[in-house]
Amino acid sequence: MITSEFKWAAEVGAAEDAEPIYFRSTEELKSFLVELERREAGQLHVFKDYGKRPLRWWWQRLFRVADWHTLPCLTLFWCDRYATLMFHDEASSEYHALAPSPVADVPTEIRLPLNFEEPTPASSEECLQKTRAFAAAREFIDTGVRPEWLSYRYVR
Repeated sequence: MITSEFKWAAEVGAAEDAEPIYFRSTEELKSFLVELERREAGQLHVFKDYGKRPLRWWWQRLFRVADWHTLPCLTLFWCDRYATLMFHDEASSEYHALAPSPVADVPTEIRLPLNFEEPTPASSEECLQKTRAFAAAREFIDTGVRPEWLSYRYVR
């Protein structure tokens, strides 16, 4: 059961190394994104934190097993002037944002860190202008919906 009460949270850097950062408001998170956009390169994972799920079964109470409920929202990787952006839905499906007109000359050394921690370079059709990717992320945070002015490739 998902309640409407959540806290915005983000992890900056590789997911296994990152500590969550919590935000008091949507505006605070959007301001944080503006600061991150000034950095040369990075990784960002934004999610909604609903807290611990209620203990429903006797064995959960006995062993104090509580499941933490988070909902991934978006993942953004950027390097130089380019970025890749992935949105998630409630079923954790992935929607990779596509560039309106792919730039064929994005160097491999830039596309490699943009591929969501995969060992191959990101495809040029997924390399967005960094400013466009951050604008889409901020719009999602405002509306809760993937921006319609981008096209997407459903991954899984």
